[in-house]
Amino acid sequence: TESQANTNQNRHSLGHVKLIKGQYQYLKLNFADSSSHFSNAYTIFNEVAAKDDMLEALLKLSLVHRYMDDHEAARDYAKQAAKIFREINCGYLKPLYSYVVALNECHDDPESLAPMLEAIEVSKAFGTREWTWQIQFHLARLYREAGDISNSVKYCRESINTLKEITESFDDPDQVASYLQVPLRRQVFDFVKSLRS
Repeated sequence: TESQANTNQNRHSLGHVKLIKGQYQYLKLNFADSSSHFSNAYTIFNEVAAKDDMLEALLKLSLVHRYMDDHEAARDYAKQAAKIFREINCGYLKPLYSYVVALNECHDDPESLAPMLEAIEVSKAFGTREWTWQIQFHLARLYREAGDISNSVKYCRESINTLKEITESFDDPDQVASYLQVPLRRQVFDFVKSLRS
């Protein structure tokens, strides 16, 4: 019915609000709050059968749970996401999907960083620089954990260069400063300082 359609549309919009709130908290490194919003978004999208949005919520849930060191939950969300991705083959989410797959595979096999390198190439091919710098930064951290400081520095610099490419399109210097001061992005610069010390 039309009434039901309107209700579903309103619920769908609410799901997107939750997704945005989750992303905001993710950028602030408030992962527990971020997870709560993403979880609420997934529940709503599931109710209205919006599979591409369900996929995005699951991928972001897996991502934040990796940051929270809740690896079992991260793996479970990734498995659910993979099932939907295979079903709908949602192209625009492939960079994020590749990143989440890489996070899980590299955690299960720390000696194999090939999935993370592949995820970088996927993200570059799609032009999703906001994900590209995050994958590059994560790879830098994985190399440091492996004791490979040279490659850690390399990918940290590449992450910073990608961030700079993003800010080149900004007209206002204050906008650049505001963008780079977001906690998720600022940690890249803190990380490179720690490599120098």
